[in-house]
Amino acid sequence: MAFEGLTEKLNAAFKRLRGKGRLTENDVREAMREVRLALLEADVPIGPEDVHIHYHIGPGYAQPSPEGAAAVRRLARREGILVDPVYTGKALAGLFQLLEEGYFDRDEHILFVHTGGAGALFAVDLPEE
Repeated sequence: MAFEGLTEKLNAAFKRLRGKGRLTENDVREAMREVRLALLEADVPIGPEDVHIHYHIGPGYAQPSPEGAAAVRRLARREGILVDPVYTGKALAGLFQLLEEGYFDRDEHILFVHTGGAGALFAVDLPEE
């Protein structure tokens, strides 16, 4: 399977971090370097049939949605990951919806790319829960 080599490299990178009482900035930097290299070296062929686009636009362009705000809160509470409440939040809400609807097979590998934007958390009023 194409992901086996990638899994081994990622596990090795994180294994070096386990058990340390305190992580240094250098520890994190080195682990992230290993992760980036593993992803760049991954022999995972991706074709057009592997890319699926689902639109979750919400109330409009550059506007947070209630579903997106809920997804942002869910990810922050469960994983401690902060994401942008407008674009990434809406995309994440769409991913959660697809997961809950059973769109993906249980053994499928899913990659959600979060490219930044967490600073927008402090610039936008999120819809109430």
